[in-house]
Amino acid sequence: MAFAGTACSGNTPGCYGVNVGDRIGVSVLGVYEDGVYASTHPCGFSFDITQGLELIATDIANPDSQTGGATCNAAVVTVEPFGDWTWTPENSVEGTDPDILLGAFQATNGTCHGYVTIGVSWISGRADPFATYEAGQATSVVMQRTFQDEDDGDAGCPSICDEYYSVALSRL
Repeated sequence: MAFAGTACSGNTPGCYGVNVGDRIGVSVLGVYEDGVYASTHPCGFSFDITQGLELIATDIANPDSQTGGATCNAAVVTVEPFGDWTWTPENSVEGTDPDILLGAFQATNGTCHGYVTIGVSWISGRADPFATYEAGQATSVVMQRTFQDEDDGDAGCPSICDEYYSVALSRL
């Protein structure tokens, strides 16, 4: 498995101070709905992601973005297994501010197999993405997770599932 750039290979830093080797907790607070971020094939908490789940992500690369004038390079991450799910990194992805974490994975829970992408982004104008979240406050970070069934018809496996979640980030 090869990723474009194993570190921040140019002079552009990692977004929000996230660099290769950093571990980040991504705590799922709820489904995110604001009219701007709209799920095309929602599945809520009925599939792989559950409310209260903490995904553990590790930055494995901060590839230089092809976006001209980028102020930072988003972290390409691995995600530790959770519940019955294992997400294995597949392709190189790249991004820049407001993206913080990105990933593309082969996903399986033993019976359902598919392709997952995630993007964790800061919402402009909100609190620092690593500020301690307090119940009742507006989240400053949103995670999009898209799942596509690889085998078209695995038991309990939607053909496509796309959702936005309010999340809180912590440095581990």
